[in-house]
Amino acid sequence: MKMRNILLSLVVMTAVLTGCAKKQDASERVLNIVSPAEIKGYDPIMSDDLYSGREIGKIYESLLAYHWLKVPYELIPNLAEAMPEVSKDGITYTFKIRKGVLFQDDAAFPNGKGREVEAADFVYSIKRLADPKNQANGWWILDGKLKGLNEWRDKYSKLATTDYNEEVEGLKALDKYTLQFKLAKPFPQFLYALAMGFTAVVSKEVVEKYGKEFINHPVGTGPYVLPKFDQGKRIVYTKNPTFREKFYPTEASPEFQHMLVDAGKKLPFLDKIVVDVMVESQPAWLKFNKGEVDYLSIPKDNFSTTIVDNKLSKEMQDKGISLAITPALDVYFYGFNFDHKIFQNILLRKAMSLAFDQAQLNKLFYNNTGVPAESSAP
Repeated sequence: MKMRNILLSLVVMTAVLTGCAKKQDASERVLNIVSPAEIKGYDPIMSDDLYSGREIGKIYESLLAYHWLKVPYELIPNLAEAMPEVSKDGITYTFKIRKGVLFQDDAAFPNGKGREVEAADFVYSIKRLADPKNQANGWWILDGKLKGLNEWRDKYSKLATTDYNEEVEGLKALDKYTLQFKLAKPFPQFLYALAMGFTAVVSKEVVEKYGKEFINHPVGTGPYVLPKFDQGKRIVYTKNPTFREKFYPTEASPEFQHMLVDAGKKLPFLDKIVVDVMVESQPAWLKFNKGEVDYLSIPKDNFSTTIVDNKLSKEMQDKGISLAITPALDVYFYGFNFDHKIFQNILLRKAMSLAFDQAQLNKLFYNNTGVPAESSAP
């Protein structure tokens, strides 16, 4: 089915309210937030939607990450000790793995104690992403990128079991702490794939222990653990007691200098994160107004009474609530199936495009928070 964008897009600005939720234990640092969608699960190779990605990022980590306080976005080492050495031909990328990083404690490990992460764990994790039997949503980021990986994938698509020990030319652990990638051809964007949740490191022991239930039993290297996953209405994360030493950034772009008040402090800051899954916006809005949620995007139906003359209403200010306006990493577009016979008429397509009132759409559905896009490319 051919889908073509014939109506211009909107890049939406998000207006977020920040309050101070009522804490039952003043000695705990707890963040109370809302997810407007149910979480599909905690398998990194399936983290193809915003809401699952947010939750997976609390538990799992990848080789690289983005600097939180720099614009334009800057890749930095995460589980890698440093940025990779790259061969002159742009084919070979060699990483040193950070030493002393532990998987979170879990019954899958001897005596329940998480072991140290090794280069071989990344080889396993990426082969797992490529394994056709897993039907990973994130395979596209490495499809055709690494030498021999597509051939390995094709071979095991025809066999009953997959041999993860079979060597792949473009994906090797040279020693315990050295990981090497060889690309099929130069592709500088490859590094950005290594900052995505799809390539987060997982443990073979954990995957094998829990099998199909691995999606509900995450064990990563990140700052938070999930003692119990319930796909119901509430998800509670607690601080990972074995998390490595990691510190808040000490550098920032000019527009983020005010966020350096915590520069150099040890992470994570929070003892607990509570996520209430609330698909409907109005219950979430009521919960925020009762002081049970720390921050929330303003629902469409409450926008006009909350934002008055382009600023936060006095009633909200009197409650100690503050307003932050930031660009959302979302682009909305409207597409039509041009294979449908009615759209074979080019004059009809032109008429629809001319008749579409983008400003009115922005006003009625986005409270004028949208920025009309100039093209289909954000």
